[in-house]
Amino acid sequence: MENRLRKMGTRRNAIAWIFSLFLWLTASGAAMIAHEACKIAENRAAHGTLALELEEEAVIRESNENDDYRFSFLRDLAADAAENLFVLDKNRILKYDRRGIFLKSFGRKGQGPGELMEPRSLFVDEHDDLFVIDQGGLLHVFDKEGTFRHQIKLDFQIPFDSNAFYVTGEGFIYAFSWDMINLEMKKTFVKADSSGAVILRLKTMDDAG
Repeated sequence: MENRLRKMGTRRNAIAWIFSLFLWLTASGAAMIAHEACKIAENRAAHGTLALELEEEAVIRESNENDDYRFSFLRDLAADAAENLFVLDKNRILKYDRRGIFLKSFGRKGQGPGELMEPRSLFVDEHDDLFVIDQGGLLHVFDKEGTFRHQIKLDFQIPFDSNAFYVTGEGFIYAFSWDMINLEMKKTFVKADSSGAVILRLKTMDDAG
């Protein structure tokens, strides 16, 4: 499960970087983001040159005449079973269809029901419910249409460098946590129930031994 979370986080970071690049190009007036295949960049790393080939599957674009479809700070993204894309912006979530057409946005800055202060990560479960990690160990839950359902107060703190988490269809939550062990802060792997209470705690590979 730990390796699965790390791979999932790496994959989501790569996708988020690509979409950020697409948005930057569009906002810069370079709206010609590849009509067939686009060869992006050459990263001249220490171990050689990396060429990245991309095929266009969707282009983020508006469905009306305002700028609601634009996001300014991409924190995370996820997709539901219908391949709708959910983008976590600064204090809101934007929903696009599989072609990249903007559908709606929901959430805003605040501390009330359905409001977000410093959201960090997003996950869509097998029921297409959206879970958003916020500051203070809060987990906000929305349905796929953006209706706020409820809020979970986690009994643990998710580290800023390990935002990936997983929620099963039964409501169990898997994530990393910071814990005080032998007077030192250690990263552990936890399983929590649907109320946010920890029911299993494991040392990470780095701390095992």
